Amino acid sequence: MAKALRVLVLILLVLSIASLWLGIVLFRQREVVKGRTQKLERGLAEIAQKLAAPKEPHIVAIDRRVDPEILKDYAQMDGQITLVGRIAETRLEQYFQEGEDHRATKGELTRTKLELDNTIRQLNDTREQLAQARREIAEKEAEIARQRGRIGELERELAELNKTVGELRRQVADLEEKVHSKEIEIARLEDLINRDRGGAAEAVRAVKPGLSGEIITVNPDWNFVILNIGSRDTLVPSAEMLVHRGDNLIGRVRVRSVTENLAIAEIIRDWELQPLREGDSVLF
Repeated sequence: MAKALRVLVLILLVLSIASLWLGIVLFRQREVVKGRTQKLERGLAEIAQKLAAPKEPHIVAIDRRVDPEILKDYAQMDGQITLVGRIAETRLEQYFQEGEDHRATKGELTRTKLELDNTIRQLNDTREQLAQARREIAEKEAEIARQRGRIGELERELAELNKTVGELRRQVADLEEKVHSKEIEIARLEDLINRDRGGAAEAVRAVKPGLSGEIITVNPDWNFVILNIGSRDTLVPSAEMLVHRGDNLIGRVRVRSVTENLAIAEIIRDWELQPLREGDSVLF
């Protein structure tokens, strides 16, 4: 009898330890679940706040608010979750309407296509010459910088290099003047095309969402940049792209002409928060 009692006591002791361990585990899991629930509540409230907030220049505020305190109440949280869904639907309808408002009527583009293509080819040739001249200038200026420590013995060579740089700068000025004249010609052709921009609007829809690239040349005097992406990346004229530097939005550009690997884009001054520069990222 005593032996059976000892066994029973031992079993009760084991069960007590197991119950204590299980209670600790369940308490920890309860804290984890509680923490996750609180994070989800905060996240849902933040999402609703961001969806309802205005964003210049076109996105207006939505006059609906999610109450974080009601969201914590299990009995009332369904209504708040439904409200978040309605805010999202309202914002989606606004974006859809915004897209519809930017559509233009359809029209005839073939009349000026041949002339525009020829002008773009000439502009591309001029751009390549300009890029080559810039590379040569950079090489010469780097060489000058390396030789500054030996100015005494290399003055004649330095003078010759400066002469070469001056000639290259004159070439760049000539090439930039050609680019400017081509830009004027393209603007004239685009004025003809813009009589009916519906075809361009349809073409912009073919641009791959999330398409990104980089600015390789900036000309603030003539208000244009050159991008390292082109038609083979699905980019088309009239597409507008956001300009980022790191995580910061600093401007917006509108594509004017496109070749297979490059594109020329106009700087939209109303969106320019900082002066654009080479190396800035663009995103469609």
